[in-house]
Amino acid sequence: MARVNAMRMIKGKAALFLLLLGLVMVSSCSHPKTTVEPDGQQTPAKAQEASVEAKTEAAPKRIIYLIADGMGVSAASAATYAKGAPLSMLGMERMGLVTTHSYDFVTTDSAASATALAAGRKTHFEGMSVKPGTTVEQETDPAHQTPTMLEKAHAAGWKTGLVATVRVTHATPGAFAGHRVNRRQYDDLAADMLASGVDVVIGGGRRFFDKRKDGKDLMAAFKEKGYAVADTLGAMKEATPSARQMVALLDPSDFKEAGNPERQAGLTEMMQSAIEVLDRDNEVGFFLMVEGSQVDWRAHSLDGEGVVKEMLEFDETVQAALDYAAGRDDTLVVVTSDHETGGFSVLDSSQVKPLLAAAGGADAAKAEVGRAAEVEAKYPSPEHLPAVGIGEYGEGTPDFAGLGALSQVEDSEMRLSFGHLSLASRGVCAWKGRFSAAHTAAMVAVYAHGPGAQSIAASRDNAVLGARLMALVDAETVPVYASDEDAKQVEETAEKTPTNVILMVGGGMGVGAVTAGYYAKGSLAMMEMPVQGLVATHGADRLANDAAAAATALATGQRTHAGALGGVGQGDAWKSLPTLLERSEQAGMMTGLVTSGAITGATSAAFYAHTPNFSETPNIAHALSEMAERVEGSDGVDLVYTGEDAAFSNLPEMTARALENLARQAQDASKSDKNKGFFLMVEGAQIDAAQRGLKRDRGLVDAVVDFDGAVRAAVEFARADGETLVLVTGDRDYSTSVIDHHYGHNDCQGAALVDFGGTFELEKIAAAPEALGPACQPVEAVTVANADTVACEGDEALRARLQGEFAPLHFSLQYGWVAQVGVERAKGALNAPTSANFVPLFAFGPGASAFEGFHDQPALGQMLQQFVSAR
Repeated sequence: MARVNAMRMIKGKAALFLLLLGLVMVSSCSHPKTTVEPDGQQTPAKAQEASVEAKTEAAPKRIIYLIADGMGVSAASAATYAKGAPLSMLGMERMGLVTTHSYDFVTTDSAASATALAAGRKTHFEGMSVKPGTTVEQETDPAHQTPTMLEKAHAAGWKTGLVATVRVTHATPGAFAGHRVNRRQYDDLAADMLASGVDVVIGGGRRFFDKRKDGKDLMAAFKEKGYAVADTLGAMKEATPSARQMVALLDPSDFKEAGNPERQAGLTEMMQSAIEVLDRDNEVGFFLMVEGSQVDWRAHSLDGEGVVKEMLEFDETVQAALDYAAGRDDTLVVVTSDHETGGFSVLDSSQVKPLLAAAGGADAAKAEVGRAAEVEAKYPSPEHLPAVGIGEYGEGTPDFAGLGALSQVEDSEMRLSFGHLSLASRGVCAWKGRFSAAHTAAMVAVYAHGPGAQSIAASRDNAVLGARLMALVDAETVPVYASDEDAKQVEETAEKTPTNVILMVGGGMGVGAVTAGYYAKGSLAMMEMPVQGLVATHGADRLANDAAAAATALATGQRTHAGALGGVGQGDAWKSLPTLLERSEQAGMMTGLVTSGAITGATSAAFYAHTPNFSETPNIAHALSEMAERVEGSDGVDLVYTGEDAAFSNLPEMTARALENLARQAQDASKSDKNKGFFLMVEGAQIDAAQRGLKRDRGLVDAVVDFDGAVRAAVEFARADGETLVLVTGDRDYSTSVIDHHYGHNDCQGAALVDFGGTFELEKIAAAPEALGPACQPVEAVTVANADTVACEGDEALRARLQGEFAPLHFSLQYGWVAQVGVERAKGALNAPTSANFVPLFAFGPGASAFEGFHDQPALGQMLQQFVSAR
């Protein structure tokens, strides 16, 4: 087997060992290490041109659209661990990630995001299904309104419904039936709801219908139109078996929180009543929007355990919707969120305890982030960093992915954290009312099941999601694929074993880091990949994993303890496990390692080293130099490129050159034997380094963009080659979140900022203008194919006018309060804590479809090893 070595073609294990050890002990120049390569150019086999006829399936006739307000990926993570098993939404057929910005700002509010989800169009901050920049004088003019999918469904003869656990005139339900410049026009939105013809409305907010400023009784007006009208749960249950239209407003204002015995009704029973009424004698179809409204409210209150309770109730409702759909072939269930709230994150006690100690102790920290005594007496602050045990809200001992054993480990419980700005500001806010935490710009997940699910989950922005879903209303057929040729290629090669495998690991790359990279650059290659999912990253003895154990899970397919590389502990014994790289060598594949860090760093080392302690650097270096001797059938790693600890690492160039050389070597080897392909692991190490040091400047976004350039190089290679699987994921997450300089920019929500007399200064990162999408939006809603139209409305001048003093846009990074404060006060003695937030996954190429959806991290390693073993 031809060898290309990153160490200038050095031969012999002794020389290689000495050089590897030197890489750890001596700083390098600022350029990546390179090799002397043979002449010649890569000539990959071209993939056959796709000649696929457009595939279609019958469009859904029933759409159930479930929106959990404020639900980020971290909220789903916390609820899963609290349950001790995956949420029902995580098991849905299709999954993707979407951006949530408004027309004018990086961080949205619920009204603008609900407009995108309801009408498939972006609007201004706090706008309700009107075109951006619409004035109060214009809002009732249909020319300035954006039609919603509820209105389209009603016009098509479908029945329609809205369910919420707050006032039904609130931002999310209101945007489906109303058109207003500002979300707080509750009386006007109630009138819009009456005029909309919606068939079922269940929730709160009765006072906006029967105790109105104009003296009108809209409840009576509904009754005159033939609706069953209810103001209690009992009355709703009594009306449901016979009603054909129903308005059940069970509270004058908003519901109590989940878990409160005084809660007016459960979300599941409200949805089931709505479905029963909408389904009655209905051969045409229905559209139903169901909002889990108070995930957002609990996060605004910085109530971590409350977020978990709301999430679990919402997920029970998701399961009920899936149960209904299971008996039919015409029902599409879509689950998503409008935005993330609070910078919520899942930490664990093992890391939080020393941080709290550095911050002055738990009592001092509680006092620091609490309100003034007179405000606390009226609006008591929820527990700071509440501890929630693994499986505490589940039934019996957790049996998913080693959680039962982990739950018995000391200090393994979750500690639920929120972003620094909100907690720091709550402690110094002088306002006397309730404190409300800020939204973040985090991408959120979309889950879909049923006809049209693939197209919906392939949306990458919430307005595209809304437009595609709207296009399904009253359609006869729907494309099985999204318009993307990559999606077609993945579907066609779903059962094919890839010849080559490229595993790309972003160290510490969670949703927050990906979001930051997107808004800084305006696009990311990984976000364009057709297969997406989420990954649970917990270890055997820590909920929030470390780099060594996480990489070992990917490399061996087995969960291990913190600090371990390439093996597992068995009592007092140690068992080495074959790694993906070693199995690839045994299968006769070419192999390579590319990293922007050190080759003996934990992530790279997990693919070739076997030690219970990753700090044993000499042993790790030996393991790489001696691979040919200790692994049967191996002649050692064929290619290694490293950027070490340089401030800048050209990872895209390293990746492209590695692919060129590995492909050439594999082709050369195939002249005497079958082409057995190659395995390449690429690590973006600087993403982790930036967050470990709590960097809030451009360091993190530059690292993400650099890594994404490598992803683009890999996908371009795979697209041309047609035989290569590209799998991109993070190994674990931190408590990173993205905030902009507009949302909550006041002397309460932002009271900790220097702008308002505080001590916290935001580090500004310029937002790429293209990240918000075109300023000129299509006149017609985006089609399923996402095709452009000939005319559009709006321009950069309008967008700049709406942005006002905040133009040009910037955003900033924050970490969890305990992370920022604890690390700062520890004066270098502590690093930032990792989190147990699920991390994103992206895939393309043969076999990629198997990776869609939710996975336990070791399962990814097992699946990749199966691909290697199958050749």
